[in-house]
Amino acid sequence: MADDNNRFTELQINIKNNATAIEQIQSDMQIQFRRADIANTERFNLLHEALDALLNTKTNSTESSRGALNSNRSFQVRSVKLDFPRFDGKDVLNWIFKAEQFFEYHNTPDEDRLVISSVHLDQDVVPWFQMIQRSHPF
Repeated sequence: MADDNNRFTELQINIKNNATAIEQIQSDMQIQFRRADIANTERFNLLHEALDALLNTKTNSTESSRGALNSNRSFQVRSVKLDFPRFDGKDVLNWIFKAEQFFEYHNTPDEDRLVISSVHLDQDVVPWFQMIQRSHPF
């Protein structure tokens, strides 16, 4: 019986030691998770700030005139006034090329391109466009 009591006491001590070790491991893991969470939060904040800076830079460069000093070039380009080409139904490929160049130069959003194009139509193209727009609204 003494052996059983000693064995039982020994098992209780082992269980208590294991429980203490598990609690210590859990505590250490919680500390590591908190540190990782703080580090990740700091990284995300830095990424967020960098992304905001990039977006602001892109917005500022888009808003500024393309005729201003270009950072990719070592010379200054004068501001050029570009007029949108008018279209009378003739020389379609030439008009498309000039319109695309205009849109690219002014960084025109896709949703604005049709409206800009439509107000620069002349002669027989105007009624044709009106008919298409009525039958198939954009």
